[in-house]
Amino acid sequence: MLAATPLVDLKHLAVETALYALLRMPARRKKHLSPKSVREIAGVLSVSLNEAFPLDKVLVSPLLKVRLPKVERIEARALTPEEMDRLRNKCRGDWTLTFVDISLATGTGARMVGY
Repeated sequence: MLAATPLVDLKHLAVETALYALLRMPARRKKHLSPKSVREIAGVLSVSLNEAFPLDKVLVSPLLKVRLPKVERIEARALTPEEMDRLRNKCRGDWTLTFVDISLATGTGARMVGY
């Protein structure tokens, strides 16, 4: 288990194994965590390990050798009026509705396809 490993003993293979195991972990709204989420988790871990370096807790960050999962890029496009309505209806009664309305009004909602 990664959390039980002392920082000085932490190796890149253990970190990489733990990060790829996250790809199989159940997520809140999907079957498993996405590669993008795993990369964001790795980013938080990287910052933590970089903070440990000046404190002499690690000699070098093991994340420097870790191969992170690739994120599949999709071409952004404008939402159709029907997609915008579905998105707004899905978020109605939720705290996210204000942010969705702002993003749709400013044209930044193109990446919200799938709702």
